[in-house]
Amino acid sequence: MADDYTILNPGAGGDVMDESLVVYPASPTNRKRPRVVITGEGIDDIVPAQVSNPIGDEFGLVTRPIVPSYPGTEANTFGDVALVLTSTETTVVTYTVPTDNTFYFIGFVVSGNANALFKLYVNGSPVLAGRSSVANLTLNLTYSYSPIKVTEGVTIVLKVTHGASVGCDFEGTILGYLLSSI
Repeated sequence: MADDYTILNPGAGGDVMDESLVVYPASPTNRKRPRVVITGEGIDDIVPAQVSNPIGDEFGLVTRPIVPSYPGTEANTFGDVALVLTSTETTVVTYTVPTDNTFYFIGFVVSGNANALFKLYVNGSPVLAGRSSVANLTLNLTYSYSPIKVTEGVTIVLKVTHGASVGCDFEGTILGYLLSSI
C-alpha cells in the first residue's frame, strides 16, 4: 500500500473525489480512506455518534448530530380532515402564533389515503409546497434550521388538494418551536 492512498482507490495516483486524506497516529501516517466507511458485523462493532470533530484515529462510520436540539418551546400542531373533495383546496391544520412569541417553522409531516399537493400558507400567502406520491403517501418535509420565522398573531395554515375521484382523508402536523419576544 502506498503512503498516500489506499488500494481501494480506482484513480491514478490516488486522487479521486470519493476519498479523503486522513493522518493516522501509526505508520503509514498519511492515508486516504473512502468518505463513507461502514464496518462491523454487529451493533457492538459500530462506532458511536460523535459530537466533536474527527481526529483521524476513528474506525467505522463517524457521525454527529446536525442539530442536537432546538431552543425555546416545542410547538407542534396536529390536525386532520375527512372526505376532502376532488380538486378542492382544503385546510388540514391551522396554527396561530401566540402573543409575545415568534414561531420558527422547521417542517411539516402530512399523509392521506391519496397522493396530493400540500401548501403552507403564512398570513394568507403560500410560502412552501410539497407533493406526496402514489408510492409514498406520506410527505415529510423537515429542515435542520428554520427557513421561515413567523411573528405573533400571524396564522400558519397547511392545505391539501388531491385529484382522486373520491373524497379522501388527510392528516398533518406543523413542526416548529416558539421563542419569547419579550
